[in-house]
Amino acid sequence: MHTQRLHGARRERRGNYAIIIALMTTVLMAFGALAVDITYMRLVQAQAQNVVDAATQAALMELRGTGSVPQARRVAQLIAYKNNVGGQPATLAEIDFGVWNPDRQTFSRTNNGPNAVRAKVERRGADAVNFWLAPVIGFENFAVSAEAISASRPLHLVLSIDATGSWRQRDFDDARAAVLELAELLTNSHGPQDMVGMNVFSGPYAYEFTPLTLIADIANDPNQRVLDQWNELNVMSRAGIAQRGGSECRLHYNYYGYYYRNYFIWPDGGCYPTMPREYASEPGTDQSLGLEMSARMFAKEENPSAFGAQILLTDGYPNGYGTKDSQRKKMYYGRTKVKAHKEKRYESLVRGGRRSANNVRRRSVRLSEEMWEESRVHTYTVSFVADDWFLEDMPQGQGYYTVTNSSSALIPMFQAIGRSLPMALVQ
Repeated sequence: MHTQRLHGARRERRGNYAIIIALMTTVLMAFGALAVDITYMRLVQAQAQNVVDAATQAALMELRGTGSVPQARRVAQLIAYKNNVGGQPATLAEIDFGVWNPDRQTFSRTNNGPNAVRAKVERRGADAVNFWLAPVIGFENFAVSAEAISASRPLHLVLSIDATGSWRQRDFDDARAAVLELAELLTNSHGPQDMVGMNVFSGPYAYEFTPLTLIADIANDPNQRVLDQWNELNVMSRAGIAQRGGSECRLHYNYYGYYYRNYFIWPDGGCYPTMPREYASEPGTDQSLGLEMSARMFAKEENPSAFGAQILLTDGYPNGYGTKDSQRKKMYYGRTKVKAHKEKRYESLVRGGRRSANNVRRRSVRLSEEMWEESRVHTYTVSFVADDWFLEDMPQGQGYYTVTNSSSALIPMFQAIGRSLPMALVQ
């Protein structure tokens, strides 16, 4: 009898172990399912974040390229649809356009000159993501959502334009069109701190043609003063009149056969009175002076958080100049000494003395390197005649060198630079 009771007890214990093992197996399977699906949830969340990041950046690129909010919205929707979240397209639940303030780290909705895109993608409700294994413990699906803001960094852009006498009028027409097209691109998608300015250089001089100005002010100015000034961009002003039936500048001659250039008879200039003066005794092309004026312009509006960039446009090789003095200091009308014109409309950078072409080359490269090292200014160089080694060595940061034999290519070249200016994913 005693032996039978022991055997019965063992059978009962074996039955209890089976029940415990069965329960533990269920629990272990449940934890395993939970672990697998938690990993899956994290994967799906990462997919959602990647999709919304891509959607906002694509929308911002489209906005900067076209200035069209509806088109940028369609691009964001297409990106969301083309990229799966949990095996299916996500829903672009929200998309707003506005202005990002980097100082306050805030986003404000507006369709007036937006420089930022905020969006949310999600799968929820009937579109929620199904679990793989968790249904065995009663969990069928889960909701996922992700948000992002893409915004352009504050931009400080200086255009440095070669305005020497080697330009032909049709070349300058194309150059003028290129900078105006770039201005339109910038005004279509600008931020509250974005600025643009221009300097021109010729011979031993460079001038601040338009100071760094808020693009918002340019876009909202009913008088379009900056754009009107850019629209009159030309070679340095010379005394004279346009040829009959043409646009080339013809110099006047006096009784002695000497040409006036910008003598006292035309105090406001000749063919191009809105441009700074160029005198007969001041030849040369010194690209380094444009860079030096750019550095001064950046220093006036210093902003460490801004993306500083300069575009230097030139049509020729550097030309040295050996003139020690200038007609600005000593001028004669015939045999009579006259008072030279003093430029009062533009801030001038004067560098007299002698400089060789190789001096210009080395100095230009050194200045661009210093601006990058000290202020992180990205330098782009554009040429439509010269293909000189120093133009290829000058670019810094994300800048690059581009050259063409036709001035008609300047418009797409400038647009490409404008669209390449970087953006930042801020949240």
